[in-house]
Amino acid sequence: MKNQESCLDVKKFLEWRVQLYNALDSRRETVIELLDALSSNQQAATDCRIVS
Repeated sequence: MKNQESCLDVKKFLEWRVQLYNALDSRRETVIELLDALSSNQQAATDCRIVS
């Protein structure tokens, strides 16, 4: 069950990432690269969730 929840969370994040990318005009690639770097940080801990 935990694996399915993780897959759903990843799917929601990727969908949100595409929506963000499409909403940006300038510096689109830079913002996405920053987002990718922050979201791949294994040492960071947060209780933040993406709300759609």
